[in-house]
Amino acid sequence: MDPPAEALVLDPATCMAFLEPLTHRSPSSDDLPLSAAPRQLLILEGHGRHIPTSFVDLSTRVTARSDFRRLFPHIVALKAQCESSHCLRATIHWIIGLGHSLTSLSLRLPSSATADVQTAALRAMRGRVPYLQRLEIDADLRGLTEGQALDLALQVVTFCDDLRCLTSLSLPVEILETAWQVHAQAVSGLPLLQELELNTQTRTALSRRPPTRSGGFNSLHTLRIRGPMFQCADIVGATSRSIKRLDIQCDFLEETHAITGTLRSITNYCSASVPCGASRGRSPRGTHGIAPANMNALFSPHGIPSPVRSSDLTDVQLTFTQGSLESAHLRTFAPLLSAHALRRLSIRYPYALSYSLDDVGDMLGSWHHIQSLSLNPRPSSGIGSLSTIPSIGILSAVARCGPSLRDFHCLVEGFGTCRPLPEHTWAPSLLTLDMGHSLGSCRRYEMQEAANYIRDLFRVVDFETEDCSDWVVGVAAVFRETSCIA
Repeated sequence: MDPPAEALVLDPATCMAFLEPLTHRSPSSDDLPLSAAPRQLLILEGHGRHIPTSFVDLSTRVTARSDFRRLFPHIVALKAQCESSHCLRATIHWIIGLGHSLTSLSLRLPSSATADVQTAALRAMRGRVPYLQRLEIDADLRGLTEGQALDLALQVVTFCDDLRCLTSLSLPVEILETAWQVHAQAVSGLPLLQELELNTQTRTALSRRPPTRSGGFNSLHTLRIRGPMFQCADIVGATSRSIKRLDIQCDFLEETHAITGTLRSITNYCSASVPCGASRGRSPRGTHGIAPANMNALFSPHGIPSPVRSSDLTDVQLTFTQGSLESAHLRTFAPLLSAHALRRLSIRYPYALSYSLDDVGDMLGSWHHIQSLSLNPRPSSGIGSLSTIPSIGILSAVARCGPSLRDFHCLVEGFGTCRPLPEHTWAPSLLTLDMGHSLGSCRRYEMQEAANYIRDLFRVVDFETEDCSDWVVGVAAVFRETSCIA
């Protein structure tokens, strides 16, 4: 990927040619910024190509002669992908030189550098970048002794804890897991921290169970986890039960019970049981005492769940890059039904998900505020079995049970002729329908039948046609044509 146009790139091919003229720059010209006005500095190593060791000396000389903030008055972000210790040492000079100007920093500590070099770099940065708002640190504790790993982890969290303006933080989960054994409140007291991303480097269980937290992370609303599902429940429990957005990406093959069990633990942790007739807020006029959380359940095939659980989760995204056909059923994700505050749910899975009209009704009956529901419209590894793909008839559940739904994304088959129309609907408010790689006959009359069915349900709706099957594109075209005639 090419760097953004506003970025200054220092890599093995360009760094020396850029730095050498700066070493001869007259101190009297410090007040004159360079002609270019980059907003981001990229220091990049990779693919076995390293920045020359002399880059460290030149960086030292430039920082001694010049005021970086005057030379580069527009740079507010620095990203360094270091694979060598001398690249790390040079990067620290640039971080210190830009200092108070930086609001965003992404730093990869090289595993080839000794633990002493890495901890020294972190100590050198302390207090030098007080206005950082976004921070990403990538460090690998594997290969270090227990003492070295603990020292490095503590240096990372100590550096983070000094950043009182920080709103977004990304760390390896092993860093926090290790630091929390000695400093249980590490990073949890950052007053403005809103987004936390934790990445794991292994697929084994956490070696030390994180503390279950009853306080801290007071401003946190978004948690992103990149790791095995069986780690996720412990990670969520160590942060905040008040998170609103949860984004989990799993790159490992997970068994069905592991996915279901983890989601149950997470929703239980983020939820509290409330009586069926109770409500967090005042019931709207005309509900006759029925809690808003249960209104959609009037149109759910199974009615109002009991006991009702109330959760602050509003946005959940689940991405699985590996999976099995056995887990490709919506029942695998059933614990999410207790997250009644959901507004957006996205599930991405390698194979097409299997679910029924009643399953969709249960979901919409549980999530009374749901506005966007994406059920894997483009499975990365293919369809799997045609017999497990839901029929286009599941759209009737959307019309019947989804009064708040604006966007629906699904993969269905349109071959069947049994397409029920609901006896009653809530004047469906669906704006966008994305059927992705859905299957159906491209005969004109069959596409016409599908388009008519969708119009009977939603009257006016926009079709997503980018990266869609020929059948979906055809149905969308027929829908638009007949809409113009009508």
